[in-house]
Parts: sequence; C-alpha cells; structure tokens
Amino acid sequence: MRRTVLVILLSAICFASCKKDDHTAIPSLPGTWQEKEQVLQFAGTTHRIFFAEGGLFHLRRTLFTDALEPWNPCGESRYQYMRGTYTIAANRLSLAGKYCDSAYTADVPDCAAGAEFSSSHSMKGNFGQLILDDEKGDYYRIVLNKE
Repeated sequence: MRRTVLVILLSAICFASCKKDDHTAIPSLPGTWQEKEQVLQFAGTTHRIFFAEGGLFHLRRTLFTDALEPWNPCGESRYQYMRGTYTIAANRLSLAGKYCDSAYTADVPDCAAGAEFSSSHSMKGNFGQLILDDEKGDYYRIVLNKE
C-alpha cells in the first residue's frame, strides 16, 4: 500500500514538473506573416505583413470581391500597400503609417482611404499562428502564419 501511494505521489510530482508548451503564447513578430483564408468568401481581404526589428512594418492587403461594382472608383479587387510603425501593448497590435507604392518606398495615397493609415487589433497566439481580432468571428478574424 505504501509503495503504491509512493509511486502515485512520485508520478504526480514528475508530471507536474514537466515543461508544458503554451500554445496560446503570442509568437515572436519579426519576419513575414501571410494570411490563409479559413472560410470560403465571395468578398473580403487577405493580409501579408512584414514586421522588422525596431517596430517597422510593411503590409500588403488584398481586397477582393466577385461582385461587379461599376460605381466603385477603386475597382472591384485591388491591393493596398502600407508602411509605418507598430506597437504592442496589453495584447493589442497597433499599426500607424502611410499608404505607399508596391515597393514600400514612396508615399502614394489610397484611392478610397487617403494618405494616412492606422489600425488596432486584439491579438493572440494559437500553435505558432498570430490571430488578430479573434473576437469578431470567422469572417473578420485575421489568422496569420509565419513564412
């Protein structure tokens, strides 16, 4: 009986002391992150973000739709390019900068949004993925995988 209790007690201590990976930890940001659509959509956005050391970012956002919108001065589907700085505070990612050309070198105002760009997103991790705006649901969350 004592032997059984001792084996159980030692097993419990061994399992409790094992290191557990936190699959919900926010991963290290520097590098390139690409969104892969999780839900089939007829309209939406995809994102590709490069985070540099020192708080700089480059973002390419693809806006797409299957609908014809002849009244839309920007066209039905297009790319937006942004560059600027990012900050992280209390599990929120904030991006601020300007719209630019596809080489991320010259400021070019967006046809619909103007020259300035800013956005703020809740963020969390999930097995190495970076998930932005998870609380908004399937069609609005941004799930990024590191390339």
